[in-house]
Amino acid sequence: MTKIPAIILVKLMRGLPEDQEAAVQSLLGAYAICMNPDIRTCMNVVVGRRPDGSGGFVLDKFSLYYPDNASCQAEWGNTWDLLRGYSFRTATLSGSLTDTRQSLDGLRRGLLPDELKDVSPFDPNRHQLVIDDHSAYDDCAYVRSVEGETHEARLVRIECMVKAMVASYGGNGILAPSFDPAERAEGVTALEGEWVLLKNVIAAAKIADAAAEARWARHTATKDFQADYMGHPIPIRTGDHFWTFAGEIQIGWHGSVDPPCDMDGCAIWELSPACTYDSSTAAAPPKKGGSNSSHSNTSGAGSDRSSAAAAVETPTGFVPAADFGSGAASESMYFLSRDQAGVIRSKSKGPGLALLEPYVGSLPGWVPTRLVARALGYSTAAIEAAESRHGSNYAWCTEFENVHSTWTFTEPGFTVGTRRFNGSEQLYQLLKAGDPGTEGFERHADAFASATEMEAYTLGNDLTLRLDWEACKDRCMMLALRLKFESNYGLRTLLLSTHPRRLVSVKPDKYWGAGLDGTGLNRLGELLVELRTDLMAQGGGVGAPPLGGLPSRVGRAADGATDERPLDAPPLPPAEWDVPREVIYGKERNVLMSGLRNTLKNPGSAKSDPVVEDKQDALEPAFEEEASAAAAIDNDGGGEGSGSGDSRVTVLGRVVLDVDKLAAQHPIRFKCENKMLVYNACLEQQGPTDPMVPTAPMAFTRTKACRLPLSIEIEALEATRARVQVLAGVFTYPASSTTCTEWHLNFADKHLFGYWSGSLFAQDEMQVQEHPVLGALQLYLTNTNTNSNSDGNRVSALVPLTRDAGGPTPCLVTNVPRMCAIDTSASMRVPRGLYGRCFAIAKGDDVLAQTTIFSDRPPRYSNILAVEAPKPNRGSYTDSQISDILCTAYSGFLAARSDSIGSSVDDDGIHVVRVHTGHWGCGAYGGNKQLMAILQVLAAHLAGVELSYHAFDAAGAAEVQRGLSLLGDIEREMMPGTGHDGGEEGGRISLPCLVARLVGHRFRWGISDGN
Repeated sequence: MTKIPAIILVKLMRGLPEDQEAAVQSLLGAYAICMNPDIRTCMNVVVGRRPDGSGGFVLDKFSLYYPDNASCQAEWGNTWDLLRGYSFRTATLSGSLTDTRQSLDGLRRGLLPDELKDVSPFDPNRHQLVIDDHSAYDDCAYVRSVEGETHEARLVRIECMVKAMVASYGGNGILAPSFDPAERAEGVTALEGEWVLLKNVIAAAKIADAAAEARWARHTATKDFQADYMGHPIPIRTGDHFWTFAGEIQIGWHGSVDPPCDMDGCAIWELSPACTYDSSTAAAPPKKGGSNSSHSNTSGAGSDRSSAAAAVETPTGFVPAADFGSGAASESMYFLSRDQAGVIRSKSKGPGLALLEPYVGSLPGWVPTRLVARALGYSTAAIEAAESRHGSNYAWCTEFENVHSTWTFTEPGFTVGTRRFNGSEQLYQLLKAGDPGTEGFERHADAFASATEMEAYTLGNDLTLRLDWEACKDRCMMLALRLKFESNYGLRTLLLSTHPRRLVSVKPDKYWGAGLDGTGLNRLGELLVELRTDLMAQGGGVGAPPLGGLPSRVGRAADGATDERPLDAPPLPPAEWDVPREVIYGKERNVLMSGLRNTLKNPGSAKSDPVVEDKQDALEPAFEEEASAAAAIDNDGGGEGSGSGDSRVTVLGRVVLDVDKLAAQHPIRFKCENKMLVYNACLEQQGPTDPMVPTAPMAFTRTKACRLPLSIEIEALEATRARVQVLAGVFTYPASSTTCTEWHLNFADKHLFGYWSGSLFAQDEMQVQEHPVLGALQLYLTNTNTNSNSDGNRVSALVPLTRDAGGPTPCLVTNVPRMCAIDTSASMRVPRGLYGRCFAIAKGDDVLAQTTIFSDRPPRYSNILAVEAPKPNRGSYTDSQISDILCTAYSGFLAARSDSIGSSVDDDGIHVVRVHTGHWGCGAYGGNKQLMAILQVLAAHLAGVELSYHAFDAAGAAEVQRGLSLLGDIEREMMPGTGHDGGEEGGRISLPCLVARLVGHRFRWGISDGN
């Protein structure tokens, strides 16, 4: 590392002509700029230069900063982690915060010039961005290291920080533009340009490492053959191990299964002990020397090279960790990490482990479960019994167990309160004494927290069991599993990679396992499937399986795990980091991580930043005066069509169902213990169905998106807004009358009622709990309509989806029996309430105490309107986002009105259609409450329905009122004759212009409430 003034270096490299490229190349490298190099390291890294399109050159460089040389040297030796050194200097700032070097201080303190006083300042603390006295003296800012953070999580965190800075300061002159003219013309900042360059350098380092290892491969001979070794024929027998380098068989390797070193550098040359050598036919191979290059083919034995090539085969049935999620295996599989190689080699669990030796060089990956059973000396009868009960392609691994006696695995540990527990078994056994915070829990906590797995098991058996243990042990196990998997990125990724397979623990335990005859409950596997579903709901998707096998000079594994961590499915960062939401939930997260993964696999494609703009599957804002009516599609051949309602509504499919038969054919089984407790209590109080009391049939209707009209009548909009009922409470589900049809919104995910059975308890899941037959409906729609075309897409329109490729598809469910009401508010029994994640961990008696069960006959009926909530985003709402939200609400409200047409009317000939709604998409998805209120009022007016807005509490009601007040201001501003854009003749205003006005108000996306 050379110390040279940066300005001289930059001018020198940019000024050298093309014929001096050799001199330019000699200047590439890292240049120290630190004021105290004995303690800290700060450097400019010059990667290269390229033409700027005007006869000059652009310099590619970035900065690195390490605040403590001693710790870096101790951790990495002489090869330091690039990502951990990420920093940026004041060259990326324009100086508009204050002056020159003081820009860093301005960034640290959030100082803004007067002309930018309305800009929301960027908060460095939320992103762990450090600008201390030492780094400021060295003219740079760096990102603090987080203990236990993986390379991939840090990459995502810095990505989020850069995006947040650009969102706050990118368009107002605070951030300097890119030094590349082409990037500058596109609005790219210097901060973004340097970050992209560093990511590409890291990717290139990974590519080089992966390519180096990929040239070496270890194989097992599947038949006898002879290999040529420097002119000497070497016989290799069936079952012998040998190595290839770039496809060439290498003899002379010393037999280790560790990654090969350079063969010329090996001090000892000897044949693998498993190989034989006939000294009567050839001279002995040399003890030293040799070459990695292609071998001589002069001897007769060398002509058998083709048979040798045929013997180079991957182990039978093996699926690399990177490919498991693709469904490559059709049988039950068992995951073996790299750590299991030592167990296999040592034969510590019996000589049968030799069966698994062919797989050692390929780990981590998935091995047929039957083979693992045979290797451990067991019969495969238990595997076959489990497959007959749970399906033939389940998955399992020791990492999913709480106790590890056969395979090696160190539990990651986690913190409960102020105590660090060694693993999940320790916490589970302790919970036999009571929940956290109780006297029993606290009395024994220290002993359990520090115990080994077997010690905890013994201690747990000595405890006096809490009275409700049998009723709550599933909940306790789920708590232990959740803490284990949510605290460790590698485990979480491994669990997600098993989707959609069943998880089955084959062991004698018939409660937590499947038993040896397949009749066990397999509760541990079922709880992990439920946890996997919850993690998918939090993370926006399955995520990619672990890549595995890619060594790297950058990125350190955490928690003692190997580097088999993926580049996908980052953990959810803390809310205080202010992470852009599309990186967590949406397509951009998948594009970002998949792009990095593809870059590693396809080095030639690494030409630009893999991050691309997130584009949601939104219906294009299509405004038209008259939407043509379409013929209805009736799935069962004889239901109602759109002709009976509003001509603007197209019915994709409709089915009428008998509630009792539906529940019998698709039994309602909640996986969450408390949910099942409430459901069983409802069944007990309701008793058997009285055949003399008729029940109404339930109907499910799925409709198509409607196009928005071009204009809106201003006075009618004012009247609709004035009639909106704003209520500081939650849904109470009033019954419909002969003159008013009541509809209640379901704030649905794209997958209708998709997570009703698990531990989540937000608005969607709560609605299903109170109307349990909705769960049976979801099962019916999922299991009955499975016909697919050649592309794998469902053909039937009766699918549980509230959005498809064409836009929103609102779903209506009429005459849904309501069995109970659950009060989720805080009380003496449940100080934190029951909403969100509190429901699953509450005591069963407390849940029942907050539940009111209805035993009415005929039952109380509700009408449910399900529309997809707007997916999370960041920054300000765009025109397309606002138009799509408005279109979704309008399509749903209009469908509800259409379905209600034909009902009785009052004395004035009016039948009221009322939609009960609330903060749609403003909880876990972080929507803007004021904007969502405005858009729903607009949709209600366009559809001709009344609106009851349940705002939860007084603060929520105030947000709604502020939104309605703002809408009133916009109406008055756009009134025809005021001179503002959008006013039209006849007292109408342009709807696209109104949307543009809303865009101009720069409503901003918020932050998830964690539920």
